[in-house]
Amino acid sequence: MSNTSYNSELVYCPYFHRATPQTLVCEGPSMNSTVTMRFATKEDIQNHRKAYCDGWAHKNCPLYRSAAMKYD
Repeated sequence: MSNTSYNSELVYCPYFHRATPQTLVCEGPSMNSTVTMRFATKEDIQNHRKAYCDGWAHKNCPLYRSAAMKYD
């Protein structure tokens, strides 16, 4: 996990890779893959991060669940 960009120090999710002001890159659902989510606005990404990435609710995120399935 590389939490080195865009205020990543607050991220709790183990599948988070990196972020920009309008994108999130997370571990993907298959081995050696990533998923990039693009948000329409900075507010949209901030809302997603507050809801999932930056707290203990990360296990409720659909991307977390899809990445976690490959380890079950």
